Amino acid sequence: AKRKAIKTKNPQDCGNYRKLRNRINNKVKTTKASYYHNSFIQSKGNSQRTWKTINNRIFPTPFNEHFSTIGPRLARDISSTSDEESIYLENIT
Repeated sequence: AKRKAIKTKNPQDCGNYRKLRNRINNKVKTTKASYYHNSFIQSKGNSQRTWKTINNRIFPTPFNEHFSTIGPRLARDISSTSDEESIYLENIT
């Protein structure tokens, strides 16, 4: 649906794509909420299991953010050189 909407730029195709996208996003949100709700119900009275569920939800985010942005940050921190590449090459005769 997305490819078709992009390719045709037809308002009806774009509307169909948005409806489908929103339906999928809502389903993902409700499924996640249901998963965590059920996890907390199952770990009721077991604080170790409750904290394990919480930590599995909280801690991956900083790691994902770090590793998904490290490339651009490193590239930005590397200084560019104005040296001509030919100064590093030797003449071979």
